[in-house]
Amino acid sequence: MAKKALVTGCLGNLGCYVTERLLSEGYHIIGIDNDTRGRMLGASVIRSVAHLASRKNFYLNQWDIRDPLLEQLIKASKFDLIVHCAAQVSHPHSIDVPVEDFEINAHGTLRLLEYVRRHSDDSIFVHVGSAKIYGENVDAFPEIELPSRYDYDGDFNGISESCSFDRTVKTPFGASKAYADLIAQEYGMLYGLKTVVLRPSCFVGKYTVPSLLQRWEAWIMLNILKGEPVRIFGYKGKQVRDILHCEDLVNAIMLMIANLPKKGDVFNIGGGRNNSLSVLECIELVKEVTRLSPKDIIYDEKRPGDWRVYITDNSKLIRHYPNWHTSWGLGRIFVELYQNLVKLVEVSEPRV
Repeated sequence: MAKKALVTGCLGNLGCYVTERLLSEGYHIIGIDNDTRGRMLGASVIRSVAHLASRKNFYLNQWDIRDPLLEQLIKASKFDLIVHCAAQVSHPHSIDVPVEDFEINAHGTLRLLEYVRRHSDDSIFVHVGSAKIYGENVDAFPEIELPSRYDYDGDFNGISESCSFDRTVKTPFGASKAYADLIAQEYGMLYGLKTVVLRPSCFVGKYTVPSLLQRWEAWIMLNILKGEPVRIFGYKGKQVRDILHCEDLVNAIMLMIANLPKKGDVFNIGGGRNNSLSVLECIELVKEVTRLSPKDIIYDEKRPGDWRVYITDNSKLIRHYPNWHTSWGLGRIFVELYQNLVKLVEVSEPRV
């Protein structure tokens, strides 16, 4: 019999990739997504339905992750695999909706794990968490200021799983994702469920729908394509992130499904140093790819929970899965972003 999988947040930036990959591997998939992102951030993922609706062995339930019907679905289906991508995804937006953020990210994850424990305790459970759990502790390491970026001082490799996420501002999003992270660990270590937690930094792909409050690199490109000002929040635009392509993230998930780590284990995952760039460097790369320049750059205040530098230390992941690597570099990532975002706007003639 074909294996069965549940993918929550199946229409999202990552969920689409997970769904397509599992379908190609012969899974029968039920997807859960009600486009909460569109309601909250004004950046609907509903267009992703077109990518998946015609696929054989895929069925979409437009439910909220908090819907109690989910328990009956898990009880009836007894999935072989659950990949939990659904979330309230924006850390700045969570400041305005802390209760709903917690209900979705924390309580929604707890309910899902409890349904699995009651009715489908042999399921593999992959929880897609967030590096935002670490909060502003990531800036406690020695850093230097360079002409176009902040960076780590010395030979520091980046943020590993040993970074504390205690006693630091992380926004309600970081706090709710920290709870979801910890409870997924607990259900693995205490109850014996086959849980694994991933803590990605920034990831993009062809299904990325940017907004001001999430997917900053794509939002910068979209604003330049539309001839609108680029807005920078603090740090003079020198803040640095590493960028991972969704395909590389899915490759890690597939390796974990094939060779499970210990129950409740956690892994940071990101683009690493080679895929790191500042906001200023991002603007320059967008200019190179699109041959367009920003209409204007507006400098605004730093937002709570934002970092100067976040580069992922992938060492633990690579020790466990030595065949994993980042196959998408920044140039390739940004060319694909351009090819897909340009479809969202009408660009008549190049501006310089």
